[in-house]
Amino acid sequence: MPIGVSKMRKEGNGALILGYGSEKEIKQLKSTVENKLGNKYQIIEPRNAQLKLKIFNVDEEEMKCNEKQIVGMIIKQNNLEEENRGFNMKIVKKIIKKGNENSTSRMKKEDGSLIIEVDDTTHEEMLRKEKINVRWKKCRVVNYVNVKRCFKCWGYYHVAANCRRSITCSRCAGDHKDSECKAKKEKCVNCMYKNKTYNMKINDHLRYQKRGRGNYGLQKI
Repeated sequence: MPIGVSKMRKEGNGALILGYGSEKEIKQLKSTVENKLGNKYQIIEPRNAQLKLKIFNVDEEEMKCNEKQIVGMIIKQNNLEEENRGFNMKIVKKIIKKGNENSTSRMKKEDGSLIIEVDDTTHEEMLRKEKINVRWKKCRVVNYVNVKRCFKCWGYYHVAANCRRSITCSRCAGDHKDSECKAKKEKCVNCMYKNKTYNMKINDHLRYQKRGRGNYGLQKI
């Protein structure tokens, strides 16, 4: 077939995922596969992923508003044209962050974050602004990408319910649970898996790196 398949990956339950280059190619590929395999197999086109944004430090009062109120507020206060063709804005999730009860600052309030789904034009416009008006505050906006990860083997693009790998420790990549780990050295689970599966020689050692304000994160060394 005169088309380019960009990738091919096996999934659980006997599924095979094919990557393609264009809409025209996927229609041709789907038609050919259906004709060759018949009704025994099911061919499904993936649903287009919707663009998402995360809005930080939204006040407690606004977090209590319903979706219609919040969306209307954002549109009106930031001159976003709802009449634009293909306009879309939807609240996906509210994340409430409880501040320190002993703090004398306003951060002791239950400020939160919003994850919203938007169309291409609105996504670009809000990222360009960097901060948007939400009632009385300027709230930072960033692109939001949710990467699926398994909490059994710590690999990506699947969940524990569908995982066929063995239990892996997220700290040392050993064959045991995190709670049972006694290792002193940290290792990258996914680097270890690549080395073992594909006979690669990736550096899999990790160390803690201070990231300011007492927070630490893992970094490869």
